Amino acid sequence: LILNDKKPGHLNQSLAVARIMQKYRLDKGYGAENTAYSVIDVEYKNDFLKTLLGLCSNFSSTACQGCMACIKFCLKEESYKKLTSAYADVVVSCGASLAPVNVFMARENNARNVVIMNPSLVGIKKFNLAILPRHDKPKERKNILVTAGSPNMINEELLQKESQKFSSLFRLKKSLKVGLLLGGDNPEYTMPAELIKGLIGRIKAAAEKFDLEILVTTSRRTPGSVEKILKEELANNGRCGLLVIANEKNIDGAVPAILGLSAVVLVSGESSSMVSEAATSGRHTIVFQLRKKNNRRTKHDALIGELNKSGFIKLAGIDEIGNRIEEALNSKVPAKKLNDYDKIYNAVGGLL
Repeated sequence: LILNDKKPGHLNQSLAVARIMQKYRLDKGYGAENTAYSVIDVEYKNDFLKTLLGLCSNFSSTACQGCMACIKFCLKEESYKKLTSAYADVVVSCGASLAPVNVFMARENNARNVVIMNPSLVGIKKFNLAILPRHDKPKERKNILVTAGSPNMINEELLQKESQKFSSLFRLKKSLKVGLLLGGDNPEYTMPAELIKGLIGRIKAAAEKFDLEILVTTSRRTPGSVEKILKEELANNGRCGLLVIANEKNIDGAVPAILGLSAVVLVSGESSSMVSEAATSGRHTIVFQLRKKNNRRTKHDALIGELNKSGFIKLAGIDEIGNRIEEALNSKVPAKKLNDYDKIYNAVGGLL
């Protein structure tokens, strides 16, 4: 059972862990019917009750099984009904707000449970496995797995499979390719159209200079003004082998295909999931930041800073993009590959 707080980044991380569990079970010979998962949206009645449930979860015990009174009191009726009708062997959630619901659902189902990111008010001891980012500086415990980036499904097998499919489907030409993964607006960042226009200009110049093919995908969060610029600049450009506008026609497998095919990948830095996927691919990853809505430092900033410091990515301003692409193409040293996938695979294997 995956709990969803309707934050796409959190859901993506939970789905990644669930699919890694699924892969582990299939590798061990279990049929598809024994690897299924479901997603349930969780909504609290108000912020006070969200905090209250977090405090209550610290006192949960086996006596809570069959009760669910705390869940009923704190959650909206629809969420409560869906949760009480669900059964799971493993409960997975990402983020502090879902952690207390995770604890009570695990008690109710006598299930194992996994939390991604720091559960805040809820103690780590309440979880069979806690997957925590290194920048949170977690203590060493048997039930804690420390990762450098965000959980994701990228591995060499997936990259090769999607690369071959897209190469055939779109008849890609040039041997050297540059990829662009674009996210969009979120509560902390905004994606101005003029910034992306400047970015595309520098990518096109680098493509001409180094004879590159350009592969691009947007996300559901990409603003319409940015999509318009991409179509104006790239739709009829002979060097653009792939342009996926996710809000018009999202093609499954586009991200791993672009990562697998590209020598250099550029990623908008507001999405820790996309940045982690690119760094996991083992391709030279250049991250450019969008315009921040305020000066407040967030956990996301800490993660991106840690990945940059560790050499998994290179941060660049828009004016530096051309130089960064040239440096990556001329580098004699392979890109440093983030490898959290194997660690998570082994950890969930131990759990299962």
